[in-house]
Amino acid sequence: MLAYALLFVIPAIGLFSTGKYSVGVRNAGLASSATLLTLVIGLRYQVGADWDAYFQHFEDALGSDLVEYMLSNDPGYALVNWLAANAGFDIYVVNLFCGAIFTLGLIKFSSVQPYPWLSVAVALPYLLIVVAMNYSRQGAALGFLMFAYYYAFKGNFVRVFFFICFAALFHKSAAFMIFIVPFIYGFESIGTSYKIISSTLAFIVLTITAFSQVVNTYIYTYITSDSYHSDGSLIRVLMTAIPGCVMLIFFKRFNTYPDAKMWFVLAFVSVLLVPLAIYFPTATDRFALYIAPLQSVFACRFVATLPSVPRALFALFIFTGSFLLFYIWMSVSSFAEFWLPYKAYFLNG
Repeated sequence: MLAYALLFVIPAIGLFSTGKYSVGVRNAGLASSATLLTLVIGLRYQVGADWDAYFQHFEDALGSDLVEYMLSNDPGYALVNWLAANAGFDIYVVNLFCGAIFTLGLIKFSSVQPYPWLSVAVALPYLLIVVAMNYSRQGAALGFLMFAYYYAFKGNFVRVFFFICFAALFHKSAAFMIFIVPFIYGFESIGTSYKIISSTLAFIVLTITAFSQVVNTYIYTYITSDSYHSDGSLIRVLMTAIPGCVMLIFFKRFNTYPDAKMWFVLAFVSVLLVPLAIYFPTATDRFALYIAPLQSVFACRFVATLPSVPRALFALFIFTGSFLLFYIWMSVSSFAEFWLPYKAYFLNG
């Protein structure tokens, strides 16, 4: 457990350091954190409940026909898998690639939050340790989506669209996030020509990826089949829905950011997912993880709304809560055994 606990050290130093640092120093710290997190994700060995399934996917790619393999899987992830397998590399290369996408997306997304290090710390227990270190495809898709969230903050409509497309190439369920786009600029402002062109291109890509033969497999796996179970899905959905409720109730406090409208919509969706998690736990759980960055958004922007004196206290409270969430999950979860102990590829592979 110590290896995972140490991941909280750099965010703690960045968050509670009392010195005044330049933007360059802060960015260097974020880059160092990104490098460390990428290596921890990418160089893991037999870590995560789905390790064997992903390793089987990797072996299936070896010697297979590229086009056929991509059509029967998520094409973006399949391409990376196929290239690595047939070039003679091992699965750690795929994991490093997916880990880098996730981590860079997280750092980019966190950089526009009022407290970037708090954003990273909130994401560690679930998004990084559980998702990125187990669901490689969804982890990469989430990384691309966090790039999209970053560009939503910056107001870059075209890049938002295309990063959602990239996310859908790694896991088709991410294609549903296309609905957030009208809420970035507003429905009435999407009529300019360059936006129509980008929307058309994105629609073509999403149509090709979203309606391939794999969709039937997803429906069977996540909705109609009893073979997959998501124990604790309701709790994970509530982890996002509760801060979402607070954002909706006190929307005026959070309405000072350029992407506020988008996050209000995602907060509303997070609340709607709560009853769905009862009847369709696996499908809801897989989709809800794409909205989970709302936890970081809420934490950072909530602290920013407070008077200067209690900000540090509440930041410490949220940071401690994030660490306790990690510790409790590692201590009592029946799935924690798949993460413990952490094993590195260069020591065990």
